[in-house]
Formats: sequence, structure tokens, C-alpha cells
Amino acid sequence: MTRAVCMSQGPHISHRRRSLDRMLRRVVGEESRPSAGRLALHVPPSALVAWRPTLTVVAGCAVVGIVLWLHLRYGLLLSKTGLAAGLLLLVSLLPLCWLEYRLRCLVGLLPLAALVVVDQPWSVVMIVIVSFLAAWLARRRSIRTEPAMMRQRHLAHHLQRYPLLHKTCLQLATARDADQVAAIIADQVVALADGGLAAAVHLPLRQQRPLQCRARAGILPQPDANSQQSIAFVSEQGRPLQRRTTGRLIRYVPMIDQRSSGTSGDLVAVLEIHQLSAGLLGNRDDLVEALARMGGIALGTADLVAQTRSLALRDSLTGLFGQHEMRQRGEELVAQARRQGQRCAVIMCDLDHLKMINDRYGHSTGDQALLAVAHQLRQMDWPQARAGRWGGEEFVVLLPQCSCSQAEQVAEALRETIATMVCDEHHPQLRITASVGVAEARPSEGFIDVVARADAACYQAKSAGRNCLRVAS
Repeated sequence: MTRAVCMSQGPHISHRRRSLDRMLRRVVGEESRPSAGRLALHVPPSALVAWRPTLTVVAGCAVVGIVLWLHLRYGLLLSKTGLAAGLLLLVSLLPLCWLEYRLRCLVGLLPLAALVVVDQPWSVVMIVIVSFLAAWLARRRSIRTEPAMMRQRHLAHHLQRYPLLHKTCLQLATARDADQVAAIIADQVVALADGGLAAAVHLPLRQQRPLQCRARAGILPQPDANSQQSIAFVSEQGRPLQRRTTGRLIRYVPMIDQRSSGTSGDLVAVLEIHQLSAGLLGNRDDLVEALARMGGIALGTADLVAQTRSLALRDSLTGLFGQHEMRQRGEELVAQARRQGQRCAVIMCDLDHLKMINDRYGHSTGDQALLAVAHQLRQMDWPQARAGRWGGEEFVVLLPQCSCSQAEQVAEALRETIATMVCDEHHPQLRITASVGVAEARPSEGFIDVVARADAACYQAKSAGRNCLRVAS
């Protein structure tokens, strides 16, 4: 019984499967002749919809004129009623075969009125009956084919979206920072129209406003005051903006870090798109919005990665390298100097009586003292100097291509600067001093060995009364 039912349904299922296969082949381009007719191969869909009634009337008039000329010249048809019926059949079938029949194509029957005999009203009735029959058949065909055509359009739209979004996802997965993400989004937006587009991504520089152009693709004009105001508006309001200039349509799309649909997210960038014509993107506006959403999420992720990496590599208070990162960079620089036969030195700086400052003025004042010293270390007048917080109140400075005497001069200048600087604006009378030790790397030493000798020299400076400098032997 079950087998009989399956056999009875087999032809119907196979027919639907073949129809679906044909639809898929048409979408992906394997079937060159679509069901819309031969004319649809050469006329764009928008033009076909607009000119279909006109083409139908012209075709009907042409057929009427040709057949009437043949009839008058050669006497092929003896009855005007028969002539009208034949022409009615031709004009009714013509849109069905060539113009993807719609109800508005019935205007093509109007030329037949010129051939209707007034004293034979039954011919008019016949034309009306045949017209309604053709309309009913067209409507029935439309009801059957419209859902399939709609599904075909949706499928074609999704097939168009998938390669671009998949390629973008693969590229974003390999992006290391925000600039690479911005460049990928700009390139993919320009690729939507194969020319005629230009795009730019504006990101905050070091998390500060105003936004700066960090990536661009295509030919962009020089930014003006209106452009800056538009970018600022989108950045503040988080809403898209569109404006027209001479020969261009400019769109500003916010890129929001929206990792889940339930949260509004934060604006991380603004996507600027220049179109040479309003309809250049066609029905691909949703692709632009999808790229903007993907870019916003990728930029937010890149920012989190950068923050995590910064916390892992740098000291959270001073922003200098932490001890682990300073060890790694120091070993690399010392090994490089050994290979190249160059000299390098290490300075160990230990602040004096920092615990007493914390106990008397508070830890906030002690933090201000550490920040002031870190600022002076960044301002050191030595090329390629590397400074880091070694721990507590200790700082380490690595000076490549530096002899011991040069390092002693740099360290002494640093000690004098620390002794005279203002640590806290709320306590301008407060001064802090530092004990400094200097050591030059030996050919057989690693970075940790040099730091150990500089630390021993710093301990000697503390034992000598603090606020002084000692050089390791």
C-alpha cells in the first residue's frame, strides 16, 4: 500500500524537482534562456515593465497593417470578421510568447477596433469574450508563476549576497588591527558596483574625536566643511545621512559595534560612500548595510584585542612596557647589539621614599609621581631608547648603541630632571628624588644579567645617601 502511494506521487515529486533544478540553473546562469521570453534577453527588466504596453500596441498595429495590406493587395481574406478574429488571436498570443503576458498588455487589442464591422455587433461581442478569456488565462498563469518567480528573485538575491559576505568574513578574520578592517570594508563597498563608487572609513584617532579618514578606496574629492559636519552629525547621532552635490550622491552610514541583536551597540566608525548616480547600487543597498554592520563588529573586536594586548604588554598606570615585555624586547636588542658588535647600556632608576609619599599625601599623589617620572622617561634625548616599569617604584631604560660614559650622562640628566620637576599640582612644594644605577652590557651577558648589575649599582647609590648615581664595575 505504501509503495503504491509513493509510486502515485512519484511523477508529481519528480516534476517539482525538475522545476526547481531549472530555476536554480537559471539563477546561477547555467540556463541561457529564461522563461520571460526572448525579448527579456535583450531588454532590462525595468525597461521591459515600462515599455511593455507600448510594444504591445506597436506590435498589434504592425500586424493589423501587414495583414490588411495583404488582404487589400492579394485578397487573402474575404471576410472582415474572419480577419478580425484571426488578428485577435495573433495579438492575444503575441504577448504570451514574446512579452511575458500581463493584463495591461490587453491594450494591444485596441488596433482591432479599426477592423470591426459596425453593422455586425456579434463581432464586437466576440472580441470582448475573447479578451476576457485571454485576461482570465493570463491571470491564472500569473497566479501560478508569480510565487515561483518571487522565490527565484529571492534566491538570486541571496546567491548574490553570499560570495561577497563570505569573502569579507574571510578577510576580516585575518585582520590584525582597525586600519586593516577599515581597508577591507572600503574595498568591498567599491567592489559592489565595479567602478563608479568611492568609499572611505573614518575612525577615531586614539579613541578621540573628531574622526579621521583611516582607509579609502576609489577616487575621493578633497574633504570640505560640509563633509566634516556630516561625519560629525552621523558620529554623534548614530543615524545614516545622505546629501547631494554636483554630480554625486554621498551617503554616510554609521558602523556600530552590535555584537547581539538585543543591544544597541556603540558607534565605532562612519562609512562614507560616493556614488556617481543615485541608482548605481540598485538593489544592493542592503549589502552596504550588511558590510557596515560586519565592519562595526570587526572594529569593535579589533579594539578589544588592542586593549587586551596593551594591558598584557604595558603597565596599566604609566603606559610603559611591563616587566615581561621589557624582558623580551631587552633580550632581542642586546642579542642584536652583540651580533652587530655594538654597545648598549641599561639604566635602573629607583624612586626614593615613595612609600613615605603614599603614606603622607595619599596613593593618588604617589601615582602622580610615577606618571611624572614615566613622562620624563618618554622624553629622554636618546634615539630608540626603551623604557619600562620594572616593578613598584623601579624603572628600567635600555639604551642601544650607547657606551657607559654616554649612559652615565643620560642618567645624570634624568636624575636632575626628576629632582626638580613638580610631581603633583595640588602639592607644588613636593619634590621626589631617584637613585640611579648604570651598567654597560658585556659581550657574554644577556639582558637580565645587565639589569642585575645595574640594580646592584642602584642599591649602592641608595646606600650612599640616595639621589645620586653609581656605575656598575
